[in-house]
Amino acid sequence: MRRALRAAGVPCPGSVEYDGKSGPEAAAAGLPLPLVVKPVDSMGSRAVRRVDSRGELREACRAAVAASRSGRAVIEEYMDGPELSLDAIVWRGRVTVCGVADRIIRFPPFFVEMGHTMWSALPADDRSAVERVFTDGIRALGIDNGAAKGDIKLTSRGPMVGEIAARLSGGYMSGWTFPLASGVEVTRAALRVAAGLEPGDLPEPVPGQPNVLEVSLA
Repeated sequence: MRRALRAAGVPCPGSVEYDGKSGPEAAAAGLPLPLVVKPVDSMGSRAVRRVDSRGELREACRAAVAASRSGRAVIEEYMDGPELSLDAIVWRGRVTVCGVADRIIRFPPFFVEMGHTMWSALPADDRSAVERVFTDGIRALGIDNGAAKGDIKLTSRGPMVGEIAARLSGGYMSGWTFPLASGVEVTRAALRVAAGLEPGDLPEPVPGQPNVLEVSLA
């Protein structure tokens, strides 16, 4: 993902892959603190953590490699600023962003999502900038038919991609929060596309109509 985004000029943090076979300090030498260490292929923010000193790096990498099915980790720059969660439906290359939510992240130095608020409290211009980076990332990754879910951070350097995956959001978001907060049945649309059908009517979601929801996962 990181390689494809960088090749397309989509903003994302600098990163290196760590294979667990040598000291991580050398691998991360070109990246400034603070850092984030994460498994290449895990889920649910397992073994993802912020590293504020070189002394914390070795233990963070050990935990990330242990949580990775392929025994690899990613070491990357830390992105400051609020984090947003976005879902989109893609039909024959046309991207429709169906909603934007503020993620509620707790328990530093780890990144545990405890809920989300939809609609985002960001100003409209910031939200539009985040949506543009998300859409550019979807195209860079070759997602031209199906669903896409993005975790985008609005950093001091502008929006940057944390993650984009070819799926809908979990944590009740796509199934409950989207239709209740925006009237957009994003799961239905994704199922139609998966069956080779047009997604159907995807009305432009209106922030705050009919509801603004805050969902806690605690």
